[in-house]
Amino acid sequence: MLLGPGGEHLGLKLNLTSLNLENMPSLDADFSFVASLNLKRARLHHNPDGFLGRFPNLHELDISQNQLRSVPSALAKMQHLTRLNMSDNYLGPDAAQLIQDLGPRTSLQELNLSRNRFVHTLDLSLLPALRKLNISRTEIDSWPPGLERMPALEEVNLSHNGFKDLPLFLLAPGDQDLAGFVRLYDSLDITGNPLSSDTQSNLRQLASRLQAAGITLQRPRNLLTAVNPENQELPVSFRPAQPSVLTPARRVQEIFPSYNEQSINHLIQSVAPDV
Repeated sequence: MLLGPGGEHLGLKLNLTSLNLENMPSLDADFSFVASLNLKRARLHHNPDGFLGRFPNLHELDISQNQLRSVPSALAKMQHLTRLNMSDNYLGPDAAQLIQDLGPRTSLQELNLSRNRFVHTLDLSLLPALRKLNISRTEIDSWPPGLERMPALEEVNLSHNGFKDLPLFLLAPGDQDLAGFVRLYDSLDITGNPLSSDTQSNLRQLASRLQAAGITLQRPRNLLTAVNPENQELPVSFRPAQPSVLTPARRVQEIFPSYNEQSINHLIQSVAPDV
């Protein structure tokens, strides 16, 4: 059973993972009571439109790790879809049609199209409610239009693509616009892209500007930290924080704050001298 954010009953879950289906049958029955459908690793070769069309009320759909070369048109009719995973297929340039089919839509919050081969970038302006986007390893090399105007974004994975350059409005915004980009900076993962020396230089300058403004990015993977290993080190305040290592005495003191560290050390040595 799939529950909504308020605990409401959305529908049932149907898991057909790892079945050797290849071609999905066309159905006459109505499966509108199903809210979550998993067809991961089902060895699908052909577009399953005749099958998916009988699931109009899906909130979640996973058809990853198959061999699909085209986008199912049935997706356009799934008006409640909030999560879609089509990663690890053979989608080509027509993946742009997927965005056209899905938008304009305010329901879709998570979209995973990684490990396909788009080559051309995607216009994401039709999906304003996206919170999580993964288009890593898709061979795109230019900035997705509209990405900078999506206020709900929390995670954007653009890693292992062909990006050499990033738009200057992102790397060198005016002083009055800098703070408005911080959320996007914090959400972006650009690991594994062949960034040009100019882009790397602009990233270092951006890091210095943020540091001077007292702005620290929080996520371990962000625009400033998720760069190629060859890049010059960024200021310390922009690196992921390392977890502190507590001594046994300090761990005990956190539980019993009234005891001082010296007395706790004495107790530990008396019961466990090798610690």
